[in-house]
Amino acid sequence: MKKLSLTIFLDAFVLTLLGLVLVMSASSTYSAFKFDSLFYLFNSHFFKVVAGIIFMVVFAVIPYELYKGISKYLLTASVIILILTLIFAPDIKGAGRWINLGFLTFQPSDLARFAIIIHLSALIERKGKEVENLKNGFAYLFFWVIVVAGLIFIQPNLSNGILVLIISVMIMFVGGAKLKHILGSISICAIMGGAGAMIFAHSRERIMTFIHSF
Repeated sequence: MKKLSLTIFLDAFVLTLLGLVLVMSASSTYSAFKFDSLFYLFNSHFFKVVAGIIFMVVFAVIPYELYKGISKYLLTASVIILILTLIFAPDIKGAGRWINLGFLTFQPSDLARFAIIIHLSALIERKGKEVENLKNGFAYLFFWVIVVAGLIFIQPNLSNGILVLIISVMIMFVGGAKLKHILGSISICAIMGGAGAMIFAHSRERIMTFIHSF
């Protein structure tokens, strides 16, 4: 288990370093033109990466039992914040995704994604074999996925909503959910999500641009 944890950490670290290289390569010209410094945007990203690694190490040493104990409250708080975001977040380029606390600006969808992963894991451990049952296991888990992904989707934040859905069904599959339940649920979500994506102007434009590219 320790070897697996170390492997995951090293993979994440290598991808982070690759990201730094790509950011430097992609932003240097624009940074020099806009801010008169090749490293302005890179430095901003670098400090965020350092902060992220620090937080990753801190959260990694916290016993997972603590996360399991607060998962319900964390998910409930995330849902409430997502609802408040829909009501109060300023509209930026056709979407209300960000909350500004003055000293920090963040996307509640990031917190919700973290919360749903923890809560699904706790529920799967608690329900055990019941996850295979559509009514008593899978449906209850998938209900929370739909709530979180749906609230993110209507911000609208389609990419994060889809990401939450994909991560969640992967967790449920590994946790013992039947493939037919997962595929059936994803098919319904895909139809509803595709129809919903065509409602919002910016997502419809992206879809049509992708189709026309062929």
